[in-house]
Amino acid sequence: MIERCHVHKMDIDNPLFRTGHEVSRVYLVLDGVIELYRGAEDGKHAILGLREIGEIAGASAALAGINHYTTGQPVGRCRLLEVPLDVFHELLDQNPDLARKLTSRLADNLQLISEHVERLQLMQTTERLASYLLSMLPNNGRSTEFLLPCDKGVIATYLGMERESFSRSLKKLRSLGVISKGRRIQISDPAALKSLCQ
Repeated sequence: MIERCHVHKMDIDNPLFRTGHEVSRVYLVLDGVIELYRGAEDGKHAILGLREIGEIAGASAALAGINHYTTGQPVGRCRLLEVPLDVFHELLDQNPDLARKLTSRLADNLQLISEHVERLQLMQTTERLASYLLSMLPNNGRSTEFLLPCDKGVIATYLGMERESFSRSLKKLRSLGVISKGRRIQISDPAALKSLCQ
């Protein structure tokens, strides 16, 4: 069964799947980031989620037995394990524990989407960015330095702001101890960011 799965290296020029298309496979992210979005590929679109290392793209539609409701697009170079749909279902049938873990993960994703929509509607841009950076802190906040998972422009779109607004908001957060060097972020005072988001 596993021999029917293949590892692929892909880049931003190759969408994995498109909105409305039939599901034929799912993808386990081995390296890189996949953005899930709706809207024009080369124009205005909304990023509904980001799938990072260890996460599966396309699983929700596969489990629901419906066509893809987002487009899945690599952000830069990615390494993916391509799993045919029938193999995916066989794996779940043969591994109840895997099915439970995947269902739990999908429930977590739904909760994240709900929280994301709430932030988009109720928070200003700087608060949104602060909340996102806090969510990225590794080891439940015990470590205060990390790399952004992808390009700042992609994150800006995900947060519902223009890249210029993202840069302005990042500069405002300097006074709260946020240091940015490329994709590397250091947060010296997480409590100050939390107070901004409340």
